[in-house]
Amino acid sequence: MPAQQQSLPFYTKTAETEKLISYPSVMEQVIEKNLNKLFDQPVFVHITDNRRLMISSQHRGGHLHVRLHHMFLNADAIVLRALGTYLRRRTRKSASIIDDFIASHRHLIRQNERNCELRSTGAVYDLSAIFDELNSECFEKKACAGITWGQFARSKPRLWRQGSIHLGSYCAEDKLIRIHPVLDQNWVPRFYLRYVVFHEMLHHMMPAKHINGRAMHHSRDFRERERAFTDYSKALAWEERHISALLAHSVRRRRA
Repeated sequence: MPAQQQSLPFYTKTAETEKLISYPSVMEQVIEKNLNKLFDQPVFVHITDNRRLMISSQHRGGHLHVRLHHMFLNADAIVLRALGTYLRRRTRKSASIIDDFIASHRHLIRQNERNCELRSTGAVYDLSAIFDELNSECFEKKACAGITWGQFARSKPRLWRQGSIHLGSYCAEDKLIRIHPVLDQNWVPRFYLRYVVFHEMLHHMMPAKHINGRAMHHSRDFRERERAFTDYSKALAWEERHISALLAHSVRRRRA
């Protein structure tokens, strides 16, 4: 569902990484050259080791400055084309390709030095109870992932995709589901939280398919299984009506 990206970091920075992001590489020049073909103004690419923001751009002094996480040094032609489109128009297709790319390269995101403390009991909802319910109802008790509430970030309220919020994420490396704490509120219905948890449990039970070297996290089989969820239509309808309120609440908390 897009990470911020509330991505779970599993990459430890090394001397090699420092060198990688400090000096222009051949791939960095390729990315910059391709983006310059798509824009009327000069484009400068800056490779970062940011843990939270995978893509950002800023128009400054008649130039477009694009900051990319170093995972994009591994991007193929399809991802680079999607990146150019995303920076210009942010289409649904380009965003989906970038989402899949980031998800499949999550292991390259620098690890947070703090140990991850699992916290499934919130002020309103108990994620473990919901997980257990869904595990019995939908997965024959075969799901064995951990689940925890995430945290409201203390940094500036910049999401990697402007105007969006990732309400859940799944990390295959740690078999861990993380749910955005904005859903731990009385006005958020339980059926919607169940849907978000179900979606992430599906990622756990249905690993990404690799087609032509690309990871497909939302395959046709995945979508069919998701649509079979009891409250699927009801949850999407509620989300459409309230996603702006969820985003606004998240931004206020991040600024606090």
